[in-house]
Amino acid sequence: DPLWSRGLGDVYKRQVEALLNLRGTALQDITQISGQVKLSNGDTWTARTAGAVPIPQGSPIAVIAINGATATVRPVND
Repeated sequence: DPLWSRGLGDVYKRQVEALLNLRGTALQDITQISGQVKLSNGDTWTARTAGAVPIPQGSPIAVIAINGATATVRPVND
């Protein structure tokens, strides 16, 4: 049913948009292969870096993309 799938897509899109730029903390070292973050909304996500440089555990991060159940994050330096 196209209506059902379109509605679900809209909900998913809104959830993803709500997470973009959300701040958090690296719970473990984050690489392009693995990692985990705790976001400011209390959620814990599997995470990856967008770049080749790992983000150390404890570092502040921001979400730049969501792919399924994985957040792509960048380090925050402010």
